[in-house]
Amino acid sequence: MVGRVKRILDDLGRDVTYRSIARAYTVSTGDVVETPTDYTVRASPLYNVDFRYVDSDIVRIDDSVIIIHSSALGFTPARADRLVIGGDTWNVIDVRRHDWMDTPVAWELILRG
Repeated sequence: MVGRVKRILDDLGRDVTYRSIARAYTVSTGDVVETPTDYTVRASPLYNVDFRYVDSDIVRIDDSVIIIHSSALGFTPARADRLVIGGDTWNVIDVRRHDWMDTPVAWELILRG
């Protein structure tokens, strides 16, 4: 299953930039400094969020979803990271892990543009 998902994303997906944002708080100034690190990953096409996910707290009906393979990143995607797709920057609002037999297969990222 893991290999099958990767093959589908490789065949039908497209390259996007996953931007991991490291944040550091400076006590003396009270500033939060963001340091981005970019990773090129293969991802599904964007699609609309399923209304079942809408909770009016975190996920909204106008959000979008994208799927990346679990091996695309060497870490767990995080809320407040970003994706750059075709020059447009999207904020990661929520992250959902999909497993098969206790093995991570894919990350489903809820995005807001």
